[in-house]
Amino acid sequence: MPRANLKTIQAKLAERYTGTPNEKATQEETYLIPSIVQNVGDLIGTAVKLLDEGETFDHYNAAYGEEYASLAEGTALLLSHYGIEKVEKEYYDALRYSKTTPGHVALLSRVDRLHRAWATEEPEHARTEAMRLWATLEDRCEALVGKPFEKLIR
Repeated sequence: MPRANLKTIQAKLAERYTGTPNEKATQEETYLIPSIVQNVGDLIGTAVKLLDEGETFDHYNAAYGEEYASLAEGTALLLSHYGIEKVEKEYYDALRYSKTTPGHVALLSRVDRLHRAWATEEPEHARTEAMRLWATLEDRCEALVGKPFEKLIR
């Protein structure tokens, strides 16, 4: 599976937020992790809305793609906060959900684990869960959004 260049994405995000009112917040766990939780909620809410409107998960929708990209960007910023510029192959190989598990279930599970690790002040576990979330976002992107991850987040 191709992997997005996390370091390049992080540099672009840092450039985007430098000098803005959100610059400091985008570098702090106390902002980033609750934002990631909110982003996954927004993503699932958008999916439900699309289904109500007759769309399917297999059909790419710009609004849904934007929510997915926001979740990925928040995760990239968190990984930057942790000093992680590359997610190693082992995190992709260790994805422990079935390929038939709905993508939203996999993402919600990862975000829940990240939040719990952070809330219980387990920094090494939170770092690991952030890398697992990134791997899951990459792995499930095309199935959920209809675009390869590296084309969605630029």
